[in-house]
Amino acid sequence: MIKLYIYKIIYNQYKRQINVFLSDNIKTKYKLDKYEGFEDFIKFKNKELLNYKNKVSDNDIYKDIYKKLDDYQKDGFKNEITKEDISSNGNFNFDDFYMAAYNLILLKLKQKDFETDEIYINFYNNVCEPLFKKDGEEEDSNKLLILIQFLFEKEKYLEIKKEYEINPEDIEVLLYGYRYCLNEISEEYNDDKEDYIYTSLYNHFKLNYLDNNFYPGSDPKEDEPYYELYNKIENHFKEKPNQGCYVCLCNKGFYHSVLSGFPSYSETNIKCPNCGKDIGAKEKYLEEKDEENKIKLIKVYETINREKYLRIFENQDEINKLESKRAYYNKLKEINYMTKEEFKQKYIKPLYNREKGLNKINENNFKKDNKQIRNLSQISYRLLNYILYSHLFFAKLFTNQGKFDNYLPKGMTWFNTIKVSFTLLQKELEKKGIKEIEIFMNFIFKDLFNKLHDKECIKNYEELIKFENELEKLIQEKFTQAKKEIDIFSGLNFD
Repeated sequence: MIKLYIYKIIYNQYKRQINVFLSDNIKTKYKLDKYEGFEDFIKFKNKELLNYKNKVSDNDIYKDIYKKLDDYQKDGFKNEITKEDISSNGNFNFDDFYMAAYNLILLKLKQKDFETDEIYINFYNNVCEPLFKKDGEEEDSNKLLILIQFLFEKEKYLEIKKEYEINPEDIEVLLYGYRYCLNEISEEYNDDKEDYIYTSLYNHFKLNYLDNNFYPGSDPKEDEPYYELYNKIENHFKEKPNQGCYVCLCNKGFYHSVLSGFPSYSETNIKCPNCGKDIGAKEKYLEEKDEENKIKLIKVYETINREKYLRIFENQDEINKLESKRAYYNKLKEINYMTKEEFKQKYIKPLYNREKGLNKINENNFKKDNKQIRNLSQISYRLLNYILYSHLFFAKLFTNQGKFDNYLPKGMTWFNTIKVSFTLLQKELEKKGIKEIEIFMNFIFKDLFNKLHDKECIKNYEELIKFENELEKLIQEKFTQAKKEIDIFSGLNFD
């Protein structure tokens, strides 16, 4: 009893974060795993946390399916199981089945050699096949069963594990995306939505969609510096309203102006950070005679290379204010200028249609922090990007088409891409106070999945922006709700 009390004290010090509590350095520090009862304590805490993580989808169907599968597991799944065997009062839901299988089977792939364990082998042969194989249907025509095989069937999993260098310890990074993919083509949702954004990926004859549609959470083309430049302009006016800025016409160089709105002493001897050309102003000395007729030098600042850069105003009102003042009116004649909206219409809007399809980016760009992707927050961008790459990976396995490799970040593998994407999402959630990504992913799944599943292929940029704005609103709402749940969980007393 004393030892159990000690475990609880240490566990509470780590705010009930089981992954942190189980890290090697903590076990070594306290020599926890050498004491009697430690393993039983961990099993209890894992079950406790597992129950809470599934609380957001807590319903009778899930609980019944989980309990019944858990009971059959005690016998090693040695006999075939039908839907009637595990249904809840005659009700069966695929996603609840997946989550039960996720907790009972898939997470155990972290364990060494579990893929050769009788329980794992029997689960596919005596549970998955009987549940989802239809009478008289050829195996290669059952989309759901084909997709299930990738992580549930021994031979197929071992093949994928080897070819794509899957690290079993990190298998969890695949499982949340796998959930979206399986549900996309499960019986409950498989209603011939072949012209919908994700369902179309699993059709061998629709792969041209990859180059002709828009995808939420996708990255813009790397060879379009205008996007990053326009983001800098947007951010400048958020931070310094009514204070103009300058851009070099190489379309990559950017620098701020001073309050006067024209190049002056603070912009002397500046070179464009991209092309290296002199921009802004330079010092110039004029000779002037004083009252005693002596010549003295007066320092002035002269705009240079005015044809090389643009002065950007926040709006037309700012231009009108300067034009009403004679001194500034004359200065305006010395430079090229336009409003932020005019810059957008001239340089940005013509590029919108080039955002069709999926864009191959380099590894550094893919891993870059604080990327501004259209109107998406960091969490929304990372979540949608993770879901997108998960679909691409499993659609590649499903169709066996090398075309999907064209959209991998340069220098990265499929598993590494998904792992990095998942880790970056986790990092953004932690910044906002959510340490347990599992709770957030389970909390948001149903609403986000339905929103994505019901969306037809996106044909133009304006439609993409509108849909992403809707997704952003939904994700932020679910984030707020999940955060409240986690705050409640942190205050629970499990002693």
